[in-house]
Amino acid sequence: MMVKRLEKKKLILNAAMDCFSQMGYDKTTLDEIGGKVNLNKASFILLL
Repeated sequence: MMVKRLEKKKLILNAAMDCFSQMGYDKTTLDEIGGKVNLNKASFILLL
C-alpha cells in the first residue's frame, strides 16, 4: 500500500512540474494538477 501511495505522489509532483512549466506557478490550480493524474481535489490533498 505504501508503494502505491509513493507512486501517486511522484505522479502528482511530475504533473505539478509540468503545469508549472506550462502555465507558471501563480496560474496553476489544484484542479489542473489533479486532472493530469485523474484525482479530484479532496483525494489530491489527502495524498500530500
